[in-house]
Amino acid sequence: LSLPWLPLSSGRSKVLVLTQPTSQLLCSCHPPLLSPGRRNRVLSRWRVFAGAVAQASPHGLQLGVQAVVYHGGYLPFRDPNSEENSNDIALVHLSSPLPLTEYIQPVCLPAAGQALVDGKICTVTGWGNTQYYGQQAGVLQEARVPIISNDVCNGPDFYANQIKPKMFCAGYPEGGIDACQGDSGGPFVCEDSISRTPRWRLCGIVSWGTGCALAQKPGVYTKVSDFREWIFQAIKRDKGSEVGSMLTAQILMQGSNSQTVRS
Repeated sequence: LSLPWLPLSSGRSKVLVLTQPTSQLLCSCHPPLLSPGRRNRVLSRWRVFAGAVAQASPHGLQLGVQAVVYHGGYLPFRDPNSEENSNDIALVHLSSPLPLTEYIQPVCLPAAGQALVDGKICTVTGWGNTQYYGQQAGVLQEARVPIISNDVCNGPDFYANQIKPKMFCAGYPEGGIDACQGDSGGPFVCEDSISRTPRWRLCGIVSWGTGCALAQKPGVYTKVSDFREWIFQAIKRDKGSEVGSMLTAQILMQGSNSQTVRS
């Protein structure tokens, strides 16, 4: 699987997903650099790396981050003690546009009204740990996992009603394959035939989970289709600004004591 839409941000293997060619829209996770109370003053430390699959690669492109626009409904930014992880999304302005090349390409957003299909096998990728207490991968990893319905994932043996409407689960009930620590912000992409030719769509973003690859504790993802209008409205509002053509989208993750944020 070629993944030209998956840049890497500096810090702790944060990943970003290029989702629109004209505005350089990227999706990512909630890194410590954006924790409540200090989320703006450290943007100068951000770097986005694109065009390489190995973290130690001398190749690729490096860009800075200029500004961040947060989703007003993300409760942990109002209350750091909040355990509500819905609306984990913000927009980030890159310091300059990403050029599209053979190695840097966008992935499609979900189509309007596109529903997730229970049981569909999709692909999640990242540079995170290969085991819960292991080391982060030096080379991009990928795993194929099925979508699990929210009814099943909210069952008492799974997440007991912790999965909100703007989230979904993916993985195997018996565990064994999953995203893990360091994969937050990684893309969950599904191939479909909605268009004349099959294409990959960004259906989810790695958000949180209990442990890694545990039985009945699949990965939990932000449902990108629920944020299409918010993304487009934010782009529209910033269209006339200095950095309006350099928008990126960032998924922000923050968990509670009983949840593991895959940061």
